[in-house]
Amino acid sequence: MSNRNFDHRVIIQRLQNQVNARNLYINNTTGQKLINNPQNSDGNASRFNLYIPGAQTEYYRGLIGEGETVSVGGIVNVPPFPPFPPSSTTTAPIIYSWKKINSTPSGYTSAVTTSNLDTIILSSDFSTDLLTTTNKGTNWTTLSTGISNFIYGFTGSADTTKLAIARGSGYIYTSTNSGLTWTERTNSGIRNWQGITSSADGNKLIAIGTGLRIYISNDSGSTWTEQLNSVQSNYSEVACSSNGNIIVACVGSKSLFNQSGNIYKSSDGGINWTSLIAAGVRNWGSIDISDDGNIIIAGTNGNNVYISLDGGNTWTAQTSLGVANWITVSVSSDGTKFGAGKTLFGETLFLSFNQGLSWTGQPVVPDNNINAINFSQDGLSVLVQSLTGGCWLYSTD
Repeated sequence: MSNRNFDHRVIIQRLQNQVNARNLYINNTTGQKLINNPQNSDGNASRFNLYIPGAQTEYYRGLIGEGETVSVGGIVNVPPFPPFPPSSTTTAPIIYSWKKINSTPSGYTSAVTTSNLDTIILSSDFSTDLLTTTNKGTNWTTLSTGISNFIYGFTGSADTTKLAIARGSGYIYTSTNSGLTWTERTNSGIRNWQGITSSADGNKLIAIGTGLRIYISNDSGSTWTEQLNSVQSNYSEVACSSNGNIIVACVGSKSLFNQSGNIYKSSDGGINWTSLIAAGVRNWGSIDISDDGNIIIAGTNGNNVYISLDGGNTWTAQTSLGVANWITVSVSSDGTKFGAGKTLFGETLFLSFNQGLSWTGQPVVPDNNINAINFSQDGLSVLVQSLTGGCWLYSTD
């Protein structure tokens, strides 16, 4: 490309000469030819009587003689400009790092968090107390629940104000003040509860257990209804969309006990249930679902992790992760990021930031028992609970 400098005077003169050429035609003026030649050192155009080859510019030609036409806007020997390089949408890679959350005791196995992970409330299978922080782990406070048995299921609203506990061989308990006080919900009945989940607003609760149908409350736990259209089975975990309308529950066990079954789904808030046959009959131990209910991840005991990107119609085994006891799985709110934890030595925590296309083992977390994985709302931070190694935060902070 030529290094000539084209300034505004050239453009203006070109337009003026184009007008002049048109006027010559309209007025039937003869004998003149126009060439706009920006190669002039002063930037002005010149008028010539003859065409000059190699001018390398646009030119405008007036009438040669009476009655002849005008040619306007031709290109003479102008080498083509190279194409502009495509605009790049590549952004700098996000750099994550692990840090251990301060003073976190071991043994806590479930977590309810706010969307930014500032507020974290932990529960344990081995204690009736909760542990809470409102500053991402800088300080912790113990909350006594007054429950007389171990906590097998723990859930809460997106703002952590409404909480619910499913107690093994007992009632369900709820709190409306972030765990400061608790109410025993006798209407739930004394059952062998194994898990519980909540809608984002905390109004809808879904509870599962061993040898049970699925139970649902639509009033934050005040009353409970057995879902007669659900299958009575040994459920290991349950999850729901943010509005509580789409629910998935898996049959199996989190332990080495072989207890195979199906994954069941409801798309109408728990009224009707269907078996997700494509997922297969397996010993399912963990399950999670995106906010819109379209993306599902499920872990097995003694098999693979499976992902569905179409609401459970089709499933893909994450064979690169291998066969293991996948005790916990998690999906981000938007369904683009996954986490999976297993109970084996070596790398036990794996994260995917591209819907399972690739996974990265996280050996930095020094534990062989990952019990819970929580993504922040934007998916850029991950809270991980290990049974003996405390809590770890994976983030850009």
